Amino acid sequence: LNVRATPQIAGILHCGARGARATRHASAARAPCGTQFAVKGPVSTDLAPCSIRAAGPVKRFSQSMAEHHCIGTGGDERRGWLSPTARESLEATVRAIAQPGKGISACDESGRTINPRFENVGVTPTEEMRRCYRETLFTAPNMTDCLTAVILDPETVGQCDSSGVPFPQMLEKQGIVPGVKPSLTVYKLPGTNSETYMQGLDGLAGRCRGYRAAGCRFAKWRSPLTIDVAAGTPSALAIETNCLRSER
Repeated sequence: LNVRATPQIAGILHCGARGARATRHASAARAPCGTQFAVKGPVSTDLAPCSIRAAGPVKRFSQSMAEHHCIGTGGDERRGWLSPTARESLEATVRAIAQPGKGISACDESGRTINPRFENVGVTPTEEMRRCYRETLFTAPNMTDCLTAVILDPETVGQCDSSGVPFPQMLEKQGIVPGVKPSLTVYKLPGTNSETYMQGLDGLAGRCRGYRAAGCRFAKWRSPLTIDVAAGTPSALAIETNCLRSER
């Protein structure tokens, strides 16, 4: 644990697997691992049994995946859960996408989103029309000058260009990394002002295996929140629900 604070800066201490001790002018409080403490004022730390001296509210929270892989007994083994081949493949995808001056094109609108846009300009929204629209985008001249990756809708993953080449393979031949949107659709969150949460965790692993076999190399998960100060949104419940699902 490495904590730095000045008398005027608020800090956060997390009691990890080995614990920590922070000293300031306040009463002592003992807490189990996984407890978060809000601390204000000068802080000094050293490794010690799981105890802490702190002032302010105490809030419990579950151990995150990052913590699971970074601390505690067997941490080195857990950090190595990816095989060297899989790790290199993942890192190669990151290097291919993260290039200076270039970005990712999100062409992942579902039919529910793109069909009204077609209708607004007098185009009949059909699966073939959506396919033609995507092909027009993917054959734009000099596309690789500004793009490194494209996010596809699951429908587009299974479609082909006019010559019969699947879109993921067509993009890869151009040096564009194909990705996919594996989330399904939003549902209203009970007890809120029409706020939503994203569905799609059930069966996600199987769908991702299928997308990988089809040529996709990364995925995007979205959890939309409605920001309306007057209506009091996003609520704490909506934020927590969507964050927990994104973490999973």
